[in-house]
Parts: sequence; C-alpha cells; structure tokens
Amino acid sequence: MKELENELVKWVFIIVAPILLVGILVNLPILQDETPPESTESRQVKPDARILFTLDRLNQEGKEAFNRRGV
Repeated sequence: MKELENELVKWVFIIVAPILLVGILVNLPILQDETPPESTESRQVKPDARILFTLDRLNQEGKEAFNRRGV
C-alpha cells in the first residue's frame, strides 16, 4: 500500500504538476488581457466636486450681479 502511495505521489509531481504549471503560465497573459480597461466613470470628476464647483460658480456670479446692481 505504501508503494502505491509513493507511485501516486511521483506520478502527480512528475506528470500533473508540470502540466498544470504550463497551463497556468500559458493562460496568464490571456487572463490579464481580459481585464476591463479603466472605466470612464473613474476618470471623471466626482459628483460632489462638480456640485461644489457649480455652487462656487453660482455664488461668484451672484456676487458679481449684486455688485453690478450697485447695492
């Protein structure tokens, strides 16, 4: 029984492990190419920043309009 286990372990390390290793190494570049590119959402300005910018712009326009009115 012990000899059978030793043969099985040898067979796994000599045959199965190299095949799995080669399969992983061959498919690794393919798997890396399938990763999605960076989404356009992550490159855009976050909504909070856009809202703050809009509020600042509206505030500035309001101040300018108020100053033009002469009050």
